[in-house]
Amino acid sequence: LGQFMEVTLSGGIPGTNSILAIGTSNTMSRFGPLPRNLAGIGIPGSTLYVSDDFRFPATVDGAGNALVPVVVPNDPNLQGRSFYLQWQVVDPAANARGFILSNAAEAIVY
Repeated sequence: LGQFMEVTLSGGIPGTNSILAIGTSNTMSRFGPLPRNLAGIGIPGSTLYVSDDFRFPATVDGAGNALVPVVVPNDPNLQGRSFYLQWQVVDPAANARGFILSNAAEAIVY
């Protein structure tokens, strides 16, 4: 609580943009139930796992890495609660939409 954590991406295409999505749910999003296979909307091989409530842009550096510092509010009501993280990564060769989604992670506030 009241601290920050660094969320990193590795293996991105240097010099491109990426987005870190943070969600409060891994079962429901504004797009419907999760997980949601995105092949039907032109993003084959990608699955949306997080509710995407907050989005943080990041630039992929020359080594293929991106970093977003995430501040966890100092709110005791958050203790023990989970939030979920997933990267959207530019990859023009991957599909017609030009991006893919990473696997997802769960973080628990202590």
